[in-house]
Amino acid sequence: MPEVYRLAFLCAIIYVNVTCAPSPEEIVYPKLIEARGINETKLLHIKDGLTLTLEKLSVLPDSLVFTESNDGFAIETIVNGTELEQTLYQDREKMAAVDVKEINDSIQVMGVLNDKLRIAPLPLMARSEEGYLAHRIYEVEPSMNPEENDADNLPEQQARTKRRTRAASLEHIPDEFLVEVHVMVDEHHYTVFDRREDLVTYLALTIALVNMRYEDTTRPNIQFLLTSIQQEQGFAITFEEYDIGWPDAKRTYADASPTYNHLLE
Repeated sequence: MPEVYRLAFLCAIIYVNVTCAPSPEEIVYPKLIEARGINETKLLHIKDGLTLTLEKLSVLPDSLVFTESNDGFAIETIVNGTELEQTLYQDREKMAAVDVKEINDSIQVMGVLNDKLRIAPLPLMARSEEGYLAHRIYEVEPSMNPEENDADNLPEQQARTKRRTRAASLEHIPDEFLVEVHVMVDEHHYTVFDRREDLVTYLALTIALVNMRYEDTTRPNIQFLLTSIQQEQGFAITFEEYDIGWPDAKRTYADASPTYNHLLE
């Protein structure tokens, strides 16, 4: 039986004012290929040279708590996680996580194809001759500094302390545990989504990608479950900065430590 831990995550590091050249895009017409094999695994053909082997993912509880703040009052809604997960899939080999919905005799795909490519539907564009919906594939921008917290990049004293802490903790941990994740989302993020379900789906796919990166962990085996989401205005302390890996873009970031301190007041 896995032990359960809880984690609060701030989803407020959003690019509010980004000014940079648009990333290259490609128009594609995804289609599902007939299921094959004993497990009837679905194949999603995106384009020549890119086909996903789909398997169901599980990152949501049966009932997810969705909290919205309205004039100082918190309104809680229970979202059916089991129902939302019916259209969520992953491809572990390609590190992909997508939402695949059947729309008017075709399919609509949204999500992550690999570490660089994303896919989104183009509902206003004409269908292909075969009747498939148009989608765009686009590249995401490089992260600011993905290795800044690696032990190998820490000062030697901090790195030694971190390694000793890891070794000592191995004596007192279960074989596996489940991390229950509570996500706080600020207005710069949630206003992008037209429906509550779209935001839940987006965050669920994000958690699925996190789980893939933790699949090889042992003692313990770590998995994350998105159990609650909270929409909140004005909780993030922000600052503007140019991205080191994307110098043409000036972005607004959440300042983590002051934001946490502000929430604890």
